[in-house]
Amino acid sequence: MIKNMLKFAPLGILCLLTSASYQAPADSRVGQSAPYLKLTSGEFSTTLDALKGDYVLLSFWDSADPQSRINNMQNDRAATENGKYIHVSVNLDESRGVWEQMVITDGLTPFYQFHVEAGNRDEVASVWRLQEGCHSYLIDPQGQIIAIDPEAGLELTALTNG
Repeated sequence: MIKNMLKFAPLGILCLLTSASYQAPADSRVGQSAPYLKLTSGEFSTTLDALKGDYVLLSFWDSADPQSRINNMQNDRAATENGKYIHVSVNLDESRGVWEQMVITDGLTPFYQFHVEAGNRDEVASVWRLQEGCHSYLIDPQGQIIAIDPEAGLELTALTNG
């Protein structure tokens, strides 16, 4: 009996360890908690979790996608005027230099501007469902996604005036 228990003990421990490391897949749909995202720019680093307590408009953009670039500029200006939510801008350009130039050219608020390095681009695109184009996500103070691609201005003001 003890011999049989010793045979199955490693299998039981392996099952416990495997189930303890399971994580539900990230889901970037409305009504879901925003997936984990670490953002670094120079010496400043933050995560979406660190921004809980505030409304956050997370905008993904790429200079090769003109509409996403225009949306990002509009979102940046609307956030500055509204003052009730934080606009976090995440660039997916292959070239960091192109991104740096676009931030200056587009007159973007520099503090919450981030660039995803090449090694992380595919993972970020997969988790945030960006394979078919860039999107913006409005995240409530509890970290839930409440809108995808909201209109800058009226819709954001209405959602964050509660």
